Amino acid sequence: MLELNQMPLLPGQAQNRTVTQVDGNELNKIGINGGAFAVHKGDVIQFPDEEPLVVSQKVNDSANSPLAYYVGVIRNGEKSWLPIGTLTRRDAKGLPLGKFQEEMLTKPSFKEMWNALKGKTIKGGEPKEYEFAVFENGIRTDKTRTRSISVIEYAQ
Repeated sequence: MLELNQMPLLPGQAQNRTVTQVDGNELNKIGINGGAFAVHKGDVIQFPDEEPLVVSQKVNDSANSPLAYYVGVIRNGEKSWLPIGTLTRRDAKGLPLGKFQEEMLTKPSFKEMWNALKGKTIKGGEPKEYEFAVFENGIRTDKTRTRSISVIEYAQ
């Protein structure tokens, strides 16, 4: 069983940003896509066959900072976090990054996503280039940027 006090630190904790445990059953929205704990080529991520350990943390130190949500997983045999937004990430045009994200977008809540993933394993596949929207002070601009992101697939 994953316990909050046994998990690695989230990046904002170094700046004293509070990490708050969230009831996964109440989380029916998806957090923003954070870069910390992204899925990289070769990563093997296991979703525990138990109730999820979900936390939130401010993205920056401003009073109106959005929250990022993370779920506890086992990554490459070690306790780790996965940004919940990774499960449903889309490109600048609003299209899912791949078949995995497309499938997760059919789930109306995090609880249903977790139920579909509980006890399963995913992996980071070959990187692919995508165009992503650029945000300034939390507001989407007309700009985009190209990033190389590993395709997420189910492990066999």
